[in-house]
Amino acid sequence: MKQIKNQQRKERKMPEFTLICKYDNIDVTTKTFEEVELHHVLNNIELFLRGCGYIFEGNLEVIDNSFTDEPLPWLDPKTRC
Repeated sequence: MKQIKNQQRKERKMPEFTLICKYDNIDVTTKTFEEVELHHVLNNIELFLRGCGYIFEGNLEVIDNSFTDEPLPWLDPKTRC
């Protein structure tokens, strides 16, 4: 039984991501990667955005705001986006 579980773990595929940026159907930038850990996924998305020409300081991150019902200050109170 233990041997079967180990084999199933080895066969489990990682999530695959494909990011595509098209600009006037002329310039196309793509990035495909497989990753499990969220911080690596965010790092790849950040690299993709920079490769598409976006310039920003800092890093992409997940912010846990579940401890409060207060809307985040940059969100539109009507749409919450």
